[in-house]
Order: sequence, then C-alpha cells, then structure tokens
Amino acid sequence: MSAGLFSIYVYRRTNPVVSHILRVILTLLRTVSLLLLLFIIYETTLHFRYNKTNPPILAIAVDNSASMTITDSNGSRQSTLHDILNSDHLVELGRKFQIVFYRFSNHIEPYSTTQGDSLDFLGDVTNISKSLELIVARHATENLTNILLISDGSYNEGGNPLRYAEELGVPVHTIGIGSSDPVIDLAITAVDAHPFTYVNQSTPVQVTIRNTGFDKLSVPLELRQEDVLRETVQLPASPAEKTVTMSFTPTKVGRAKVELNVPQQVGEHLVDNNSRTVYIDVFKEKLQILLIAGAVTPDISFIKTILQNDRYQIKDHIRRSKGEFYQQPLSFETLQETDIFIFLDFPMHGMDQSFSQNLSASLNSKKQSVLFIPGIHISLAEVTKLANFIPLQNAVMLPKERLVRAEPSPLGLNHPILQTNLDPLHSKTVWQQLPPVFAALLVQQVPPGTEVLAYARFADQANSGLAPLIVARVHGQQKSAAIFAHQLWRWDFMMSGINRSDKVYTHLLQNIMRWLETNRSESLVRVSMDKTHYNYGDPISMSIDVFDENLNPVEKADVKVTLEKPAQEFPSRPQGGGAYSVVLGTPQPGDYTAKVTAEINGHRLGEETVLFSVGEYSAELTDIQAQPAVLQALSRVTGGQFLTTDSLSQMTSIRGESTTMPLTIENELWNNKYILILILLFLTLEWFIRKRTGMV
Repeated sequence: MSAGLFSIYVYRRTNPVVSHILRVILTLLRTVSLLLLLFIIYETTLHFRYNKTNPPILAIAVDNSASMTITDSNGSRQSTLHDILNSDHLVELGRKFQIVFYRFSNHIEPYSTTQGDSLDFLGDVTNISKSLELIVARHATENLTNILLISDGSYNEGGNPLRYAEELGVPVHTIGIGSSDPVIDLAITAVDAHPFTYVNQSTPVQVTIRNTGFDKLSVPLELRQEDVLRETVQLPASPAEKTVTMSFTPTKVGRAKVELNVPQQVGEHLVDNNSRTVYIDVFKEKLQILLIAGAVTPDISFIKTILQNDRYQIKDHIRRSKGEFYQQPLSFETLQETDIFIFLDFPMHGMDQSFSQNLSASLNSKKQSVLFIPGIHISLAEVTKLANFIPLQNAVMLPKERLVRAEPSPLGLNHPILQTNLDPLHSKTVWQQLPPVFAALLVQQVPPGTEVLAYARFADQANSGLAPLIVARVHGQQKSAAIFAHQLWRWDFMMSGINRSDKVYTHLLQNIMRWLETNRSESLVRVSMDKTHYNYGDPISMSIDVFDENLNPVEKADVKVTLEKPAQEFPSRPQGGGAYSVVLGTPQPGDYTAKVTAEINGHRLGEETVLFSVGEYSAELTDIQAQPAVLQALSRVTGGQFLTTDSLSQMTSIRGESTTMPLTIENELWNNKYILILILLFLTLEWFIRKRTGMV
C-alpha cells in the first residue's frame, strides 16, 4: 500500500506534463518495482498448499526365464503368457490402475508392452523373492496397492519367497502357468570338472543324469573333446538320479571344450537339457625350470625341494670344477624348452663361450624369465654379457663375504612377491626376524624400471647404508628378479630351528616363480571375471585394474574391451584407485576372446587377452515342472488371490483405492533471480519513458 501511495504522490504532477495514461504506466512500474524490492528486503516466502491424488498402482511382474519356453501337458507356457498379457481382463484393469510392467529372471527391470515383444526368455535364474522386494522398494513413496506375479512358480535362487512374504505389506496376486504333472524327461542336471588341467594328464568329469517319467533305462553317455568317449549308464526307474565319472586326457594347450550328451528318448518333452558343455583350461604339462649353479651348495637342495611340484619341473646343471659340469652339456634346443632360468652363483669365470652364446640367443629369442642369485664364484664380466636379462647395472665384488639382513621397502611390503600369507601389519616384523644371509657383492645401481622390494643392511654395522637386496624388473616382454645374497637356506633351516613356521623363504620362491611366469601385460592390466564359463543368459562383467611401469594405479586411463567375434567394443567405467568395470551384457552362446587395452594420452600402457565362453544350457531347464503350490501359498500369505488360465476373469476383482496427500510448495521470492530481473526491467523501462518525455 505504501509503495502504491508513494508512486501516486510522485507522479501526481509531472514536468513537463504528460498524458494521464503515461502517468498511470509510470506509477504502476514504480509501484511494482518497489513491491518486488520489499519482497527481497523482508525475505518474503510464498506457501502454496494443495492436495495431490495418487492413483492406485498395480505392478505386474512377468517371469522372463528360460523355463517359460517349455511346452508341457498344458501347452506352451510362452503362448499362454502372451495370451494373458493381451487379454481384455488386463485392459479392464488398466482403467482402474496405473499399471507398471516388470520382467524378472537374473535381474528385474521395467519394460513397456508398447515397445514390441521385449520378453526374450533367456534368464538362467529365477529369483522371486528379490524381484518382489525390489518392486516394493521402487514404489516405497507411491501408492503401490497390488502386485500381480505371472510365473510357473519355479525358482532356483533367493530361496522360498514365502520366507519374507508377510514383510512386503502388499497383496501379491499370482497367475500360475504350466503343469505340475511330472514331465517325461531325461536330463543332464550337473557336470562337475576342475576348471584347469595339464596336457597329457587324465581329468575326471562327474556327470549327473536325472530320469523323470521313464522306467529303468540303459543310456549311452557321450563325452566329446578331441575324441568321442562313450559309457553306458544304467538308470533306475523314475524318479531317480545317477552320477557317473568319465575322464579325458587333453593333448594340447588351450581351452578345451568338453561336450556331454545323452540321446533323446521316445516321448521325451524337452531335449535341450540332454546336453551340457563345460570348458577346461589346459596348461602346459609343467613349466620347465632350469637351475644353473656355479658350485655345489645347500641352496640347490632347498630350491629344488620347494619348487618341485605339480606346477613346475625343475632340472639342474651344476658346475663341478674348471668350467666342467656334472651333467651333459646343454644344447640350444634344451635351453629353448626352458620357461624360467635360475642363475645360482652363475655366470662364473671360465665359461664355455659356445654355451654362453647359446644361452644369450635363447634368452633373446624366447624372452625367458630369470631369477639371479649371485655367490662368490660369479664373474661380473660375464654378468655384463647378460645385462639385458639380469636386473643389475653396477656392482663390485666384496673382498670378503658379509652378513646382511633383509629390510622390506614400502613398495615391497605391498608387492605380491613379498606376500607370505601373513597379516600385512606383521609382515615387516617377520622379515626383520629372519637370520642374516651372506652377500658376495655390493650392488651400487640397478637398471631403470627395476623395483627394489627389499634392501640389505650389513649386520655388522648398525648404521650402515642400504643396498638393494630383492629386486624385480620388467624389460620389454622379459621379466627378471634377483636376490643379491646366497646361503638363503638359512631363512628356512634356521627359522625351523627356533620353531617358526612362517615359511618366508618358501613363499618368497613360490611368489617369485608365479610373478616370473606371468607376462608383462598381466602386470600392468589385470582382468578378473567371476568365472570363465557362463550359462546362457548370465550377465557378464569384468573388473580391470590398470598400473604403470612402477605398478602404481593409473587414474583416467582409456580402458576398452573388444570382442573379436562378433566385433564389438565396450567402454569402461572408472571405479577409482585405478580400477575400472566393463559390462558385456548377455552374449549369445559360444566361445569368446576379449582384448582389454589401457591407454593414457595415446600411450599404450598394456593389454591382456581373456577367454570366456557362454553355454547353450540353461540351469532353468534342470527342473522343468511348474510349482503352482508356491504361488498359491504366496498369495494366501500376502492376502492376494491365486489364478489359473481358466479363472483369469477374476483379475477384474482386484481392488485399489486412490490416496490423497497434502503437499506444500515454498517459493522464496527474495532468493529468486527472476524477481531481480523484473526489478531491473521495470526500473529501466521507467527510466526510458522519463528520458524520452524529458521529465526531471
């Protein structure tokens, strides 16, 4: 009111005199500007109160798993479901409810019936409990009045949905599809095989066969890999299961595809579950380790005892005297067959030049890994000839052996080579408790890119400087490690003598071997998958860790996964800390090769190739009998109703009421940018009119 009176007073007379209409406009502009300015000064807030009506929501959850593709005595479940979703009863429900559709199997997601047939029935898992819980959670703040579940009632994950049904707080109505009558079927229900094996090693495969609806049967079970193996299985009368064990012996390295099959029987309803496929990774029979020693020492026995196992085959080549060895001379072919070299107190003076040349040629061509453990007999001149393959750049021989103690570096405490299956908090203490070992040389410099995992501190000098003791290096495609000390058996024998069971030396050697046998890409780009063989319809994802040359996590890398067949590229999502995730969806059945690459600013950090497979068999087809009793109990407990295809008309009796919710909306006029804009606009317009009319 005051703003209006003030504006009228200002424009009751003007100089020069202007028309009455123009004075009214100026008065209004001044009044509105002042009012808006007062709103800001007094921090005016407008409150709008109204009632919002929430319509009743009906959530329809449709089973999208593979078991819905079965045809039983009631007919095709898929066709029955299609008829229900297109029925007039559902249209009538749409007039009373706001209907939202969900499809569920491996996971649950909303879908629209107007977007064509978006039900693919590929799901390998049916989790009714989790699906209902997620629907209720999604509509926690809305008026969800009913859930209509359309399924065969068979579940294989999440447990019985009755356990938490009362906690849903929403009536669950169910429509049962499929027959509960026993289905005449012969099925391979389970295959158990170790995920990896070795060439020329017999591998057992356990197969479980279920007989439903047949009398006693004698069926041939086939195992197909490189050859076809057959075994006759005597099955008891239905219902019965029998587990048999077959075996095969792979003859080549790679992923072995093992197919198991029983023939279709007369009158059998379903044949998709008569076969199963498993994939077994076949590794080289054993990794070949060649230990070349410059002298006889107890370290030889300790190293061989630790590493002689199912994974490694270790051979030795030990010098006797004057350049002669106890074993026959090593040929170039033998050197080429070696996967990992251990140079123990080697190379030394007086080496045969042809052997030295063959060794260098093999290392250069095969990029074999090397563990270097120097002793008193080594020749630094000969070591220099192998400089590309040994992580040592500059050192001097000590005039006398000296005792040194191990002191892990900060990097080493977190490096896989020094992990000893101990609590990380105690790792440093355990390493410091190791007895001293002997050093014959003082390492002054290691090559670029070498990681110092542990330092050597001279035991006779408390304040002595530190020199590298345990190091690891990646050079191109070749890996090498070194322990710049000898008589390492003391770390094992003397610790056992004081009843310590930490087995640090055992873990150290095994960890070094595992690190050496992995290729360079695995050390920079590490890919993990929850499994290597997926069932049809399983979602597939990868977790990827990216590191730089110093094994530091790399942020903001460009990480991609490319499938070779079919050619398809998937971008990654950063998770922080150098970790990335990639979702590949649900590929079709087959064997897949995925190439994972990581780059930063156009520089290739590394890559890794992983293999995985998707089988045609679905676990949903293991038990194909419908379970209407589960659906009946679920409806009864939640206060819903159970319907069959013959009683669909009762769907229209589902009731739901709208709810009214009072809502208040606050609008802070003093904190509104548009109010400020209007004030400036009105004042500017007022000034413009006054200027054009020559007012003062």
